[in-house]
Amino acid sequence: MMQSMYNKKRGIFFIVAAAFNFSTMNMFARLAGDIPAMQKTFFRNLVAILVISTILLLRRQRITVKKAHLPALLARSRLSVLFVLMRKTMVHIGFFFDCAELRHDLVCPLVLADNILQ
Repeated sequence: MMQSMYNKKRGIFFIVAAAFNFSTMNMFARLAGDIPAMQKTFFRNLVAILVISTILLLRRQRITVKKAHLPALLARSRLSVLFVLMRKTMVHIGFFFDCAELRHDLVCPLVLADNILQ
């Protein structure tokens, strides 16, 4: 019972900490001014890699990947890059207008993601 309550409080703390970190990152992205979205994405990921690497080094842990999982991880990374490039291209040519105009549930998250990055 006591361990369950501890885990719940710890989970709530990490959710609030994650929300704070994302809002802080968004604030700094807006303060950066007129920087292309690709550069903002690059620097956000660079900061994330530095934070995660620091934590792993302090704990003296290594990242291990099973060979069976490697193709799925590589496919995920390639599809993520492809998605970012496609979204950037579609926004550039004016494919997305507004969720109210499109009335398509699958496209609305893409529009919202673009609004967040800009």
